[in-house]
Amino acid sequence: ADAIAERSRERSDDEWSRDLDDAEARFAAGELETALVLVQRVLAGRPADDRASDLERRLLARMDEISRIAERDRLIEQAEARLDSGDLEGAIASAHLVLARDRDDADALGVVQRAYALLSQRLLGDGPEQNLPPAIRFVDQRVANPDGTLVHSVREPGLRLRGFVIDETTVAVTASAG
Repeated sequence: ADAIAERSRERSDDEWSRDLDDAEARFAAGELETALVLVQRVLAGRPADDRASDLERRLLARMDEISRIAERDRLIEQAEARLDSGDLEGAIASAHLVLARDRDDADALGVVQRAYALLSQRLLGDGPEQNLPPAIRFVDQRVANPDGTLVHSVREPGLRLRGFVIDETTVAVTASAG
């Protein structure tokens, strides 16, 4: 500490200013780590330097922003990969980690939309050909009408399911007493 104090006394204001000018130039060039080292060297010798403190705050904020963007990009890439591999729930989970930070993120919302569309297609397709859970197989007991529509008639529902599935198929609900 004494050596740093001694060296800082030997430096002129112009030398400190040149270090900060260099740090500003490196910040502008995107050399954030190098700029931070220069600023922290100035702060070690002149802890009350307002210009150095302000530059350090801006550098740390920019580095934090870059880190957040990189994490967001990694999660979106992971969600896309899971979606492509058929891990729909994993894709939704990765996209939700992005949406927890930015609920309007278009890429994450797109992954969730595509994953739910694929889930709906899997669950409400022409029939449960996949290895679906028993509750879903129970639900999909539709029969084909002569006009080609699929119908599921329920007289006394013994099982009630809650939730939703996104599907663009037209649904007609008919109730009859009898």
